[in-house]
Amino acid sequence: QLEDLIEKFELAKSELRELQIQCGWPEVQDMGPDGATAGHQVSGEDLLKAEAYEVAIRGFALPEFNVLYHRNCEATLGGRPTYWSKDGGVFLYWSQAGTGRWQASLAMDPGTGANRFEEARNTLADQHLECVAYQVDGLLWKEFTSSPLGKGSWEDRRLVMERQPEPPSYTIEGLNLHRHLNGTYNRREEQVGGMSTYWS
Repeated sequence: QLEDLIEKFELAKSELRELQIQCGWPEVQDMGPDGATAGHQVSGEDLLKAEAYEVAIRGFALPEFNVLYHRNCEATLGGRPTYWSKDGGVFLYWSQAGTGRWQASLAMDPGTGANRFEEARNTLADQHLECVAYQVDGLLWKEFTSSPLGKGSWEDRRLVMERQPEPPSYTIEGLNLHRHLNGTYNRREEQVGGMSTYWS
């Protein structure tokens, strides 16, 4: 029976590695307990680079950007997952321009209706479209603020970012090689690298 458990464990590791590659998840790195605490405020760069499941942000002048962002591993830019608002109207992405920075953008250009995610994906990093805001250092960002006269300027914003609680369960579907791993996995207290584990 122990041999069966070991075999199942090895199969599960193999499937999880496959999912990791498909989603572009980073290798698990050791993190302090504070970095994994729900709602704990950390450096904006570290929190997004750690690819938190969900991040709540406030501090922008534009209210549509002060929302809860959900990680999207299927829509990557700059080699990292993007973060999207619930309604899909705004998103955050990693730009490799210069030394690299996070940027915030509307999903659609309000004037032309162009898809700004696709524009960013198909544009060289140093020529990325104008974003609404970009990261200067950690939680310090610059946000473009327009005036009634049609002019605008970049204003400093000190953001607040909070990691949200991880979901109580995940459902995995579509595995063909190891179908027995499809199903619902519930979160447990045991952690690996400061991240919760999920069990069938």
